[in-house]
Amino acid sequence: EELVIRQDENGAIPWRGERWSLAEPEIWTALTASIFSVDETGAPVSGEI
Repeated sequence: EELVIRQDENGAIPWRGERWSLAEPEIWTALTASIFSVDETGAPVSGEI
């Protein structure tokens, strides 16, 4: 998972001479997808799910 930090003068994380705090990451959700599949021989598999 993604680790997101933000600059914060009172933060608990010292890094590169500055202080940082953990921040909430953006969560993206896929609304659609394309599925490409093959069988064990590598041949394309047709049909709809």
